[in-house]
Amino acid sequence: MRKNLFISSTAEAPGPQTGPIHGSVRYLKTSEAAGFLNVSPNTLRAWERRFGYPKPERSPGKHRLYTHGEIAALKDALQEGLSISSAISRAREGLSADADSLVAALVSFEPSRADLAMEAALALRSLDRSVEEVLLPSLDDLHRRYGAESARWEFGARWADDWLRRAQRLSPPPVRRLAILVGDAGGGHVDPDSAAIRSLELLCAREGAGLLTISIWRMSLMLLARMSSSSLAESAPTTLWLCGPTRSGRLRAHSP
Repeated sequence: MRKNLFISSTAEAPGPQTGPIHGSVRYLKTSEAAGFLNVSPNTLRAWERRFGYPKPERSPGKHRLYTHGEIAALKDALQEGLSISSAISRAREGLSADADSLVAALVSFEPSRADLAMEAALALRSLDRSVEEVLLPSLDDLHRRYGAESARWEFGARWADDWLRRAQRLSPPPVRRLAILVGDAGGGHVDPDSAAIRSLELLCAREGAGLLTISIWRMSLMLLARMSSSSLAESAPTTLWLCGPTRSGRLRAHSP
């Protein structure tokens, strides 16, 4: 469900509740990134294929766009005289510190500190990748350490739900003739899969799709028929997603 959940985007992301909204990530074209590292573009692409790093976004024209933070982290490691494989490992370790900072903030019940941890992640990544690589893994770590019945998990889940909803409110209004009805089979915002469902909502909103989420347990065939002709879209929903735990306990998403 979560793998490759997001696609490239440069829309703004939410800062702390009491602070300003920060802008988009700084990107480098392939030639710029290669020049920054003092290597050829072919060498840079070879590293990407072999090591999966640096990991580029894609422009609307499908051109590679590297985040400045990843390139800078790699350059710093290379300047220490490390081999390329060791330098990439060092750069990745530096980037993974964002997830550690977020987990530490959530464990300490500090929402402002958690917001700052996401700001640090957003300085190096797009919003999509910050959610995919920092927020969701941090919640997984929190759930694995303390369990779904713990106060720390409930705090972290509530914070993540609020952060993702703030991000969604910054998304542009729907521009596509695409309506998506999401049937949420989760158990509310403290459900272990709730953040993934909110992330799906964020992705759809950022791609300009009309979206409505409703608890699947309260959804009847009559309600579904009524909603298909509601103000969500002039016609029936193009896509129906059913999200939440199955009997096996794993999150599923189905689009008939």
